[in-house]
Amino acid sequence: MEIYTIGGYNEVGKNMTVVDLGEDAFIFDCGLFLPPIVELEEKEKVYDEKKLVKKIEIDEELIKSLIESAKNKEKTAFSIKKEETSYSSIITLYYDALREILEAIAIKNGYKIYNHECYTCFLKEVLSKENFALKYDPLRKIRNGINYYGQKLSLKETEEIIKSILDLIKEVKSLI
Repeated sequence: MEIYTIGGYNEVGKNMTVVDLGEDAFIFDCGLFLPPIVELEEKEKVYDEKKLVKKIEIDEELIKSLIESAKNKEKTAFSIKKEETSYSSIITLYYDALREILEAIAIKNGYKIYNHECYTCFLKEVLSKENFALKYDPLRKIRNGINYYGQKLSLKETEEIIKSILDLIKEVKSLI
């Protein structure tokens, strides 16, 4: 007979022991696992350690400023002539307007978010707006493709993306 420990002592959900009897092995789970509580605690630890999200005081002036900045970005993006050399700039401006509105919503809810990817989780997990999260994340990836990988877009793609961003902006504004 051999005995093995699996997981560490005092790690929620990981206190397990295996008793190996040759042809048979038995696993004893001696830990306690409370998924909703543990997930929330783990997320808070990860976000806090990586400085991705933190709790803050609601700042009404900052919220107003972000909304105004988002409006200006939308106006600027709209005023730029659509041509091959401007497609990525237009998309980036519209995306930044969307992101600033999301930042205003996060602040209104007492959060400072330091990572664009975290807005997807914020929409889905904190605000229970999975449909918004599912619309936002592909737009975030397109913007990353443009900014970090030199992704080129056609006029048709640009117009479709602009429509998607503007539609989502209208939807998320209901949360302000």
